[in-house]
Amino acid sequence: MSWFKREPDRPQAQPAATSFSIDQVRELADKIGPFRLRIVDPKLKVPISQIAQNAEAYLMRGNPSGQPSQSEIMRLVEDLRMTFGVLEQYVAIQDNPAQPNRQAEMQKGYDAIISISRVVLSSNMQGGSQAMTGYGVDTDILAARQYGTR
Repeated sequence: MSWFKREPDRPQAQPAATSFSIDQVRELADKIGPFRLRIVDPKLKVPISQIAQNAEAYLMRGNPSGQPSQSEIMRLVEDLRMTFGVLEQYVAIQDNPAQPNRQAEMQKGYDAIISISRVVLSSNMQGGSQAMTGYGVDTDILAARQYGTR
């Protein structure tokens, strides 16, 4: 029998599970970034840029090997796909003044984008939650300075 032909009694290999890669993260981030040009709300432009710029770094956080697990990549790829979908819908709603419940729907989209940007950014900050705690304390102290004396 030729090596080009499959032997009939040999079981066929199962198809490989869907594999996710950092390239998919990069590709999706590259698709998300340009939405900042299509969004009218200036408060939403920065989080979109942050997601696009920090998605790959989010994966690398805390991975001493420099290689995230397939489940980490899969989770981020799915989050970025949903983010892309939300942004597409957001722009469609934004561009259609006759859209029923337009403001409420845009607020849902805004909240979703802000949430994912916080996730991506919080894990990229040096020191994680400790840095955020220090930040909170420092901002409170600086804000209180206006009431103090020199």
